[in-house]
Amino acid sequence: MEGEAVNAALREHLLAFSGVAERPSRFGSGSAFFRGAREFAHFHSATQIDLRLTRKVIATFAADSRLVKRRGASDWIAFNVVVPLDVLVARALATLAHDRAGS
Repeated sequence: MEGEAVNAALREHLLAFSGVAERPSRFGSGSAFFRGAREFAHFHSATQIDLRLTRKVIATFAADSRLVKRRGASDWIAFNVVVPLDVLVARALATLAHDRAGS
């Protein structure tokens, strides 16, 4: 799956959530997705999405090679979309990040 198609599919999924706004990221260049005042997702590239989950949730995916963890403790994790099936996983993680942003 081409990078732009990945980006478009995930962006469409994120914007379909009620109450989500796309605004400039507080953590880097480019746009990000917010639920209220909380940023919960942004892209690092066309095929890598950064998601705000929790350390506990991130720990459950420790063995997944598509995840790029940050050094030290962080509620953010990057997910690499490598094959088309990864878009479904990224969408599920994005849904979780969106839900966490509302709590």
